[in-house]
Amino acid sequence: MTVSEVRHGDLSWILEWGRSFLDRIEPKPDPAWSPSARFWANPAWSLFCCAFLVTALFHPPNGLPFRFCLFHALFGLDCPGCGLTRGLSNVWRGRIVSAVDYHLFAPVVFAYLALQSVFLGAPVRLRLRVVSFLNGNDFWIRKTSFLGVVLFFVYGVWRMLAELVGGFSGVSP
Repeated sequence: MTVSEVRHGDLSWILEWGRSFLDRIEPKPDPAWSPSARFWANPAWSLFCCAFLVTALFHPPNGLPFRFCLFHALFGLDCPGCGLTRGLSNVWRGRIVSAVDYHLFAPVVFAYLALQSVFLGAPVRLRLRVVSFLNGNDFWIRKTSFLGVVLFFVYGVWRMLAELVGGFSGVSP
């Protein structure tokens, strides 16, 4: 057996577990649901959010000695998401001020990821009520989500501009 076969074999059980886990979660996303419900009540999205939150738990609060950001590698500027994982790591540790220093949206994103992760373990009855709420409020949920994404990127562009003119030190490790 080659090294690549061993690595593939090691990862295959994780993928299989994920598939079987998601297959057991009810309710299944239904095409009749509103776009908001199909997205926010999707167990696969909840599992992804949970994995990202757990990753932030084990991430060092002051960052790694290197960066994973392709944008920063190419342009030398912090992207709109730079500092978010370090911010989430600090929220895990109760250091809210440090989290906001790394990324203004870290506490908000943490709260969202936590709520989305809880959806995985919530009783079916509660998940159905959430789906009903999402279906009934699709218009406002979509508008609010869009506004949140716009604000996230406006903040990121503001940080880049401030970094260019020298008024912002960035979130370098």
